[in-house]
Amino acid sequence: MLHDCEQRIRCQDPRDPKWPVEPVFAEQTLRALALPFELHPKRQDAWFPG
Repeated sequence: MLHDCEQRIRCQDPRDPKWPVEPVFAEQTLRALALPFELHPKRQDAWFPG
């Protein structure tokens, strides 16, 4: 699932009539999957990439 979302974000062509729907949907999916980890009481900022 994560690989599919990453591919949707990275491989979209702005000339495609579906753009930006596919990348936006993929990003929202990734954010929804990450939310429980972000809200975890023991979350550390060091876990956040970059």
